[in-house]
Amino acid sequence: MKFNNCVVKMESNKEIIIQTATKMLSENGNQGLTLRKVAEKSGVTLSNVQYHFGDRDGLIVQVIDSYLEVCLDHIRSSMSDIELKNNPQAIKNYISNLLALDDIQDWCEVFREIWAISCRSEKVLTSLENYYKKCGTELELLLISLGFSEQKSKVVVSLLIPFIEGFSITSNALPLPKTEVISLIINLLVDEIK
Repeated sequence: MKFNNCVVKMESNKEIIIQTATKMLSENGNQGLTLRKVAEKSGVTLSNVQYHFGDRDGLIVQVIDSYLEVCLDHIRSSMSDIELKNNPQAIKNYISNLLALDDIQDWCEVFREIWAISCRSEKVLTSLENYYKKCGTELELLLISLGFSEQKSKVVVSLLIPFIEGFSITSNALPLPKTEVISLIINLLVDEIK
């Protein structure tokens, strides 16, 4: 019985450490993130952080994995209880929800820091590339299930993922309102490709 409690506590510590690191990346950026500071703010020992993640890059990789789950949950939850198959307006609404990014803006800030780290860390770069591949695969399968052909799904995903990532940074600085840009991209993706 004690062993089970220990496993639960270790998982809790790991989750707390990931949440703390994510918050620190959001508030202080890449420069403020050290294992020692994460341990201190998480209320655990440095050796505990090292046990779970090894090094700073290992911790960043786990933050990426957590973000992947948030994004995939966002993708899945946006389509739950909606009949999208062969329903162009529902598909447009779904993609609009994906592009809105309002509920994941904090994560976008964290991810900008991760992009910067990936320029200097092969381990983080590999994890980031795997993240984009997993998101792409998930979106591609979703689009196929909605009636898009495999090739058209690949085209939409190839345009949508880089657009979403760049849009999270530039959307407030574009000459057109954010909602109008979202409508334009949706019409281009859905009407022209389907």
